[in-house]
Amino acid sequence: MRNNRLIQRWLTGTGLILAFSGSAVSGGAGLPSQSLRTLYDQTALVQDAQGNPLPTEWELFPTTGGTVQWGGVNLSSGGTTTPRPIHVTYAGGRAVPMSGLVMVPPPSATNFTKLFFHPVLDPATTWELEVTMGLLDTGTTGRVHVQVVVGGDRPNALDDPWAVLVSTTMAAGDTRVLKVPLGLWPLRNHFVLALQTSKTPSNTQPDLVVLEDATLVPGPARPEMGIARSNINWSPDPAKVINGIAGLNPGWLRNTTGPGTPPVRVAAELAQAKARGLKVLLAILPERADFNDNYLRTLNPNVYEYENAGTAFNSLCGYTQGSPKLSEVDPVKFANRLAAFLQAAETAGVHFDAVEIGNELDWVCFNGDIPLGQIPGPLDSSIRTYGKLLEKAYPLVKNHNPSASIVTFGMANAGTFQESTYVTDPGPNYVADPGRNFILRLATIDAGKNYLDFVDGIGTHLYPGVGRSDRMAKMVLGTARSLGVTKPYWVTEWGFRSDLYPASSRYQDIRKTIEGLNSMGSVPVRTLLYYSYDDLTPGHPHNLVDASGARLPEAGMFEDPGLNPYPRPAPPTPVDATPPAVNGMWPGAGSAIAGRVLLKANPTDNVRPNWVTFTVDGQPAWSMPAIATTTYSWNSASATDGLHTVGAIVYDVFGNSVSTAVTVMVDNGVPAVSILQPSPGASVWGSVVVSAAPTDAMGVGSVVFLVNGVAKATATAAPYEYAWPTSAVVNGPAVLTARVYDRAGNSALSLPVAVTVANRVPALAVTPLTVDFAGSLGDTNPSPKSLSIGNSVAGSTLVWTVTGSIPWLTVFPSSGTGSGTVSLSANLSGQGLGLQTGTLTVTALDINGAAGSPAMVNVNLVISPSLDTTPPLVSFTAPTPGARVTGTVFVAISATDDRGVQGVVFFVDGVSVSTDTAPPFAYAWDTTRSSPGVHSVLVQAYDAAGNRTQETLRVSIPPQEKPTAYPNPYRGEGTMRFSGLEGGSRIKIFTSGGRLVAELPVDSDGQSAWEGQNAGGLPAASGVYLVAAESGKARRTFKILIQR
Repeated sequence: MRNNRLIQRWLTGTGLILAFSGSAVSGGAGLPSQSLRTLYDQTALVQDAQGNPLPTEWELFPTTGGTVQWGGVNLSSGGTTTPRPIHVTYAGGRAVPMSGLVMVPPPSATNFTKLFFHPVLDPATTWELEVTMGLLDTGTTGRVHVQVVVGGDRPNALDDPWAVLVSTTMAAGDTRVLKVPLGLWPLRNHFVLALQTSKTPSNTQPDLVVLEDATLVPGPARPEMGIARSNINWSPDPAKVINGIAGLNPGWLRNTTGPGTPPVRVAAELAQAKARGLKVLLAILPERADFNDNYLRTLNPNVYEYENAGTAFNSLCGYTQGSPKLSEVDPVKFANRLAAFLQAAETAGVHFDAVEIGNELDWVCFNGDIPLGQIPGPLDSSIRTYGKLLEKAYPLVKNHNPSASIVTFGMANAGTFQESTYVTDPGPNYVADPGRNFILRLATIDAGKNYLDFVDGIGTHLYPGVGRSDRMAKMVLGTARSLGVTKPYWVTEWGFRSDLYPASSRYQDIRKTIEGLNSMGSVPVRTLLYYSYDDLTPGHPHNLVDASGARLPEAGMFEDPGLNPYPRPAPPTPVDATPPAVNGMWPGAGSAIAGRVLLKANPTDNVRPNWVTFTVDGQPAWSMPAIATTTYSWNSASATDGLHTVGAIVYDVFGNSVSTAVTVMVDNGVPAVSILQPSPGASVWGSVVVSAAPTDAMGVGSVVFLVNGVAKATATAAPYEYAWPTSAVVNGPAVLTARVYDRAGNSALSLPVAVTVANRVPALAVTPLTVDFAGSLGDTNPSPKSLSIGNSVAGSTLVWTVTGSIPWLTVFPSSGTGSGTVSLSANLSGQGLGLQTGTLTVTALDINGAAGSPAMVNVNLVISPSLDTTPPLVSFTAPTPGARVTGTVFVAISATDDRGVQGVVFFVDGVSVSTDTAPPFAYAWDTTRSSPGVHSVLVQAYDAAGNRTQETLRVSIPPQEKPTAYPNPYRGEGTMRFSGLEGGSRIKIFTSGGRLVAELPVDSDGQSAWEGQNAGGLPAASGVYLVAAESGKARRTFKILIQR
């Protein structure tokens, strides 16, 4: 035996040997005699990262037909496969590594030893098992192949396609340290160490494999689950889809920019997702605006068809012009567009958590530089361009959010995907696995620069085919190890081709695939974002939520602990439960619409409205970020004629929503109209009734009548008629048409109707030709006279005008069409005695402006002397004769005349003081301006003929009473009272120096009172004060004395 150290440990009882052969192995064969208790004490501890013990359990299974002995005790025999548990406990609390376990495989290569390990692990951490193994060859010089299988169903670990094995080949005396990943999560809460030997030459002596040491160490952080875009971008109601996704609480949401995607739209989706507690990854793809000016030059025309298949390139990639070449992208243009998305997010008050630069740029459908059959050119320019995109994006993203991660494009099935999948003959220039080669070259494509320094993670996509889910883990492991990079993997898409996986097996295949990922523990994976190929078409129901946000069966993957034991963030506590509102919707209820219609909604919210989804008949038609007035141009031609509902759903960033809808009439049918009369070819003159017959399935709105293409009248209700004055057009041909409008604004023009206009030339007839007026001087105006204007030619239309400058004559109307009557009115005011004459000219035209012979009308006015000799009657109504008057007195007069009083003149003491020309005749006399004593008031009334009558009244103005003050002097007690003042006036009290002390009102009895205080309420000081009594412009003063 050649490994003395291992043998020594074995012989001294510090190791555990499990020997399997055709017969039982006894202690006499060299196995130490031990008890199970000794095994408990000597089997070492399994620890977590902090050194804390982890309880475990072992189970042993024999080989077929073999017997297991240990320490002389049979653990199994007779071929039974019933496990006998061996519990790993702690020896006095000591934390020692598990060592000294020797497993002896059977001599046959078809038999193997299994050892099950049941760890109880922290689900928030991944683990790796480091196994140190040695080989003791007891009787051969051949080499032994040892396999360690992790995962799988017991007892058939090696038969389980989901198991991942780590294998090595050892010669006798060799020692190996194997790192065995325990997986992303312990789906079955155990793993299997299954040893199988295979050596040449074969012999009957058992080979002893010693499990020298086994230690659990923490693996990479667990991935975070999420959803890759789902159907947000193609849903007409993305807010509802985001609500449905957020309801699953997946952790991450990946959203991809489509061609021409507005940054504000992406920002609105981001704001809602962030408010619902999701992290968001933005995948930004190069699009046409990012390429160099000659976009068509960037297309690769050599990838149009599969070799030997004849299938159009469009069948693979969905377009016919070819793939644009990444090498033709302008990094500056791309960076500017990325900056626009980041800025839109910042304007909305949110930030992206990660940005993925590009999408599957290692696949011909997204990068025309990639070969499909034949390489059109080297990939260096494509890789270098991508490196510059990363270099430009890095500072933009980190300035936007320093903690945001930058991820390389998700590789198209990296590790196993080959473009030769789609061709029969890959051609001489074929390059396998372009994704891996692409990423590797980023580190060396430019000397002195590693473009991978500008990324935080490596993106990949995983889409296993039917029956190939077991290859997924190997695919990732192989690619990651070959890349040799330490950055974590971001699985930004994984899922199933809808056309490959029927709905009946979908959930089962999700389970199988996730279990396949169990063996990825040695690869740091940051995210697993589920995605499907759904496009909402029939037969592709493979999303997590549908277009209405309702969850589909596979959504259970996020809530099934057997599928998703990853830690998920707790759903955020709702910050706002108040729904938004729609203040105004257009078109209004009952509107008739046709063609393209602008739907408008005015959304409001207590925080901020985020989305507006317009609906037609309750189904979402289009969504857009909310603004003060959000609009959508809907083509109503897509709906049948009749009643429909249009509405809007408004969402805030927290997913609260409100909806409104109105009923409208869609009328895209064309109406019809025809002219009933006059008949085509008819001769017409004068006023002609034009009638039309409109029809429309949804109702006629109006009919417009046109003459020679010019609209003349509109009829909005039956009968649809128009009285056409044919005299308005020149004699000759005329064309009549009618245009009908329905309620929605659709219109149609009738067939034209041609007629002949044959109006006659009119002849003017005016009577009388002489008009006489008579009146008396000062008398009222005479009664009006009339002129009669007519046309003596039937069938013609007369246009006439009356002109003439006669200052005392009023003519109305002065013009007209057809027969008419003109009123003439004479005004005697200002005219002298005698005869006044004037001439009126009546001019005649036909409708076309041809002048006829005018008619002259003589107008005479004779004014005679007045016959009025009766003067007016006049009398005083106030004041009474001899009255004593003071203040302002109203002198009122009663004056009458049989032909009317022209005015009344008022005199005081023979002086004219006022004239009043309209009843009631009165004069306000201020007697304070007149001296005391007797005064005479005379009034004189006159009529239009100059007749006058006067009347006189005598009144007296008493002497003014001398103002007094009592007590005077005032000694500061009681009230000082003033009398003999003008009623309604005011008095002012001044100091001897002229400073105002107080201002007091005077009552109607001419009295006032003072408390001896100034305006501030303080007692006035002793001394002499001057009192000024004012009434109108009159002022009297006297003195008072204050003695305190």
